Amino acid sequence: MGRDNYRRSYTRDVALEMVFPILQKKIGNPPEAFFGSEILAAVNELLDEDGTQRQHIEELDKLEKIFIGYVLEKRLRRALNLGPKVKLDYEIAGFAVDLKWSKSCKWEIPREAVGELCFLVGVEERGRGTNRRFLMSAGLVRCNEELLCAGSNQDKKRNLSAEAKQQIKWLMQATPLPPELLQRFKNSSVSQ
Repeated sequence: MGRDNYRRSYTRDVALEMVFPILQKKIGNPPEAFFGSEILAAVNELLDEDGTQRQHIEELDKLEKIFIGYVLEKRLRRALNLGPKVKLDYEIAGFAVDLKWSKSCKWEIPREAVGELCFLVGVEERGRGTNRRFLMSAGLVRCNEELLCAGSNQDKKRNLSAEAKQQIKWLMQATPLPPELLQRFKNSSVSQ
């Protein structure tokens, strides 16, 4: 193990160690009930079924799908009583935390969140045909430079590396969607 890897392996992240249990306590048990409810409410707000007759996430346009993250950020702020935005999306125990939503659990990290704590929430589709499943995950990770992939998209956002995904401190991981939320995804492909 090289010196840098050794140092990274044994360096404590005090902020992550303080923020994670606060999120756990605020979210409660089971976390899948909390996240299922909040993701469903965000999706329903954008579907606006009464006004538009839309019932599935595939019926949202590209911008509306991106907007799920913004609506979810606001909902989580209220539900977790996190207060107003300062540097990033939230401030928890005095530390900046950025919320990252992904409809494929392939989180993209913007430049302003590099080196910061990121609160990851996402839904992903696994399998095909009768083995097709929709799963949700939520966790916390420090998005250090060395944990991001080299390439970036046109907005200069970068994906988490495989090593970063191993370092995520999970609130829940690959948990089946609750039935009400599954109804919004089941006729769609999340990775659109």
